[in-house]
Amino acid sequence: MPAVGQERTFVHSLPGGHARIAGRYRYTHVVGQAEFEVPEGPIEVEALHGMEYAVWRRRLPRVQDRPLEIRLVRWCDPAAEGWYGGEGHAHYLPPDEAELQGAVEGLQILAVVLQNDMVEYENIDYFRSQPPDRPRPACRVSYGEEFRTAAMHVNLYGLKRFIGHGKPPAKGVGTEAAKVMLKAKSQGAVTAVAHFGLDAQSSLLHALAQDAVDALEILGTSIPTCPFINGRDRIPGGGRTTPLEFWYRLLNLGLHLPISAGTDRMSNEMTTGAHRTYVYCPGLAAFGQWAAGLRAGRTFVTNGPQIRFTVDGNIPGGALHVRRKDARLAVEACAWSQFPIHRIELIQNGRVIRKAVVKSADTKVCVAWRVPAVRSGWLALRAVEDDTAYVRESPDYYSRWGGIVTRSGRYFGTARPEPAFAHTSPVYVSVPGTVSYGEDDQTFFSAWVQHTMAAVESQTGRSASAVKKLLAVYKDAEAALRRRLFCQAVE
Repeated sequence: MPAVGQERTFVHSLPGGHARIAGRYRYTHVVGQAEFEVPEGPIEVEALHGMEYAVWRRRLPRVQDRPLEIRLVRWCDPAAEGWYGGEGHAHYLPPDEAELQGAVEGLQILAVVLQNDMVEYENIDYFRSQPPDRPRPACRVSYGEEFRTAAMHVNLYGLKRFIGHGKPPAKGVGTEAAKVMLKAKSQGAVTAVAHFGLDAQSSLLHALAQDAVDALEILGTSIPTCPFINGRDRIPGGGRTTPLEFWYRLLNLGLHLPISAGTDRMSNEMTTGAHRTYVYCPGLAAFGQWAAGLRAGRTFVTNGPQIRFTVDGNIPGGALHVRRKDARLAVEACAWSQFPIHRIELIQNGRVIRKAVVKSADTKVCVAWRVPAVRSGWLALRAVEDDTAYVRESPDYYSRWGGIVTRSGRYFGTARPEPAFAHTSPVYVSVPGTVSYGEDDQTFFSAWVQHTMAAVESQTGRSASAVKKLLAVYKDAEAALRRRLFCQAVE
């Protein structure tokens, strides 16, 4: 078909892929050869094969009437080390298109989750006829469920039976999300709270008390280092709380909560696989292995950078039992990226205790630290791009759509202004005679409980008796969590 132009951005419809539409719709996929109609004069050509390959660029002074050969170079190979990258939150992809997009984006895993309340758009037959685990497919596609309530959405991976097809989302804060997650877990499925950065997740308190949550999708709909998108849901006393800070507090309370990533991709406005969960599962042969590794916390999330991290030889998800308070832990950390990252940071119980500067892109930085095991808790590694310049460029940078383009976001992003970012799940540390939480963590927990109870009490659409009954359930959940978290044994 003829090319359509808008401000020198051109649109093409290609066999085997969606059309790319200038502006919001960002790409098309190509398998084999393709023909393009382009304008006269200088043109720039870019080609990508997911974030594990270097972006190929070529500027042509004029149109050439001959084939253009593109050779893509792999700049990292995580699978060779046992790390397999997956997109954990995609929508509206039939099986053939899902496998195509996953393969073209270099994904080993693609989880397409069908929404329980969107039956007019979702095809339940995709779930009922799951593609079998074939030997060495280009991309393993699995169909699961995103169960949506008004207060919390959850992704369910590895279901044997669909749970909520055709059910409208429950209104307000309730218990439905936790009940569905427990049903999923009884099938052997893995549960992840979806787009955790949207708000303070009022239903999360009850779900955690029920031990229903396997992971938090911390990289997705929002930037983890920016405040919650829904400002009305900020925790009282929490200031401009970010998803990262909230997660750190939950870890400090003694909860073991791995992190995951997913784009919430609903169209080609968002690049499939732009947010990835890398799971350590050497010799991957089935989707279930990847999901089990996610539940175990052997993960890191990224929108481009690669990171590796061990504590006394333990990868993320591991647990250390230190015999002496004066013990020193051996930390090894590496990070590298084809787009700029400025530093890597070692986090201990929510605070940066070590950092290393990354002087230029394409530079692999590896460091070894010896850190004291002062008290029980956790350690994790993150790699970050400094977003100061973006904040100066756009006053509304912290909004969902900042109107600017970052390097990482341009090629692998979701049309949001995302700085390069990667973060591991924790390695947990137990030190005799200590607990993981401090007084400020207890204060934060109380503020979160207060916020949650206020959300329960202020609901409309429920009778006074129903609200009273629900409030009693949530108070029981609070009491159960307090007993579990603040009664950590001190040896």
